[in-house]
Amino acid sequence: MMAARALAETVISGSFMGVRPGVKLAEVQQLLPFKYVEEIHGRRRGSRAMRLDYGLLEVTFGNEPDWTCRSLQVEVHRLAGSPAICEEARALAGLEFAPYTPWSDVKGQLDVLGYDHTINASTSPGYQVFGLTESGVSLRVVNDVSCPRGEYPGHGDIWSLEIVRYPI
Repeated sequence: MMAARALAETVISGSFMGVRPGVKLAEVQQLLPFKYVEEIHGRRRGSRAMRLDYGLLEVTFGNEPDWTCRSLQVEVHRLAGSPAICEEARALAGLEFAPYTPWSDVKGQLDVLGYDHTINASTSPGYQVFGLTESGVSLRVVNDVSCPRGEYPGHGDIWSLEIVRYPI
């Protein structure tokens, strides 16, 4: 599946590769049988957070010891500097990512899929943020005309998607 289509489906569903806030660690490990780096944050058992970093995707858990997904981030910006992540996404998940994914391509796919909900836009330094309350998705798009494509995405390209739903 092409990147723009996969990200548009993520915007609509609030999940990426089957992972969404609220799922348990064991289910995530079944859905994503790939290598990852694990980090535990905090010292007190029961109030710690765990993050699994798969390269393209980061999944954060809470509610120890059950470890429930609190949020996930699709780190699209990492593709520009690491062709290996693009190749891994293709080989392991059948996702065809290029180093850059323009917001206009994803918006076009949302139109094709008939997405007609309101997309709330705001700005932060260097980014335009699109929030979709129905799915809990926020997209960060590079919004600095002085940022060319290179080691990182350039103006108009997606930096990342974050999925958070409350309550969890």
